Amino acid sequence: MVQTVLLRLTARASPAGIDDPRAYLVRAVENQCRNVLARARPEAPLPEDAPARGPDPSRSAARRELGELLRTAIRGLPEAYRTAVWLVHVEGLTPGEVARATGARPLTVKSALARGRKLLRERLAPVLRRAGYLEV
Repeated sequence: MVQTVLLRLTARASPAGIDDPRAYLVRAVENQCRNVLARARPEAPLPEDAPARGPDPSRSAARRELGELLRTAIRGLPEAYRTAVWLVHVEGLTPGEVARATGARPLTVKSALARGRKLLRERLAPVLRRAGYLEV
């Protein structure tokens, strides 16, 4: 939550209008937490006679495993690539936002993304083939 707030603050045109930065940051983090919790609220319970819906439990477990494998692989990238890949694919920022947040040029961020993705493909391809996610 804190990272999201700080990235949004750095992308802001002018933080000069903030009288008490500490209070502003605390309130912004609280609001970000509320937003995330509001989006995560469960749906109303289904009536007993409604057909079961939702993902297959084994498929959900496979997706979680794949997600953890991918996060681990991203953490293993060189720092320059890891930052760009993580902020774009995990945090959901655009390459332009990453450039503003990190102080890098937009083309540098795009290059780091391309190289990071290539390394991930090379490192993960054998594992994903064995698991049946990629065709031979």
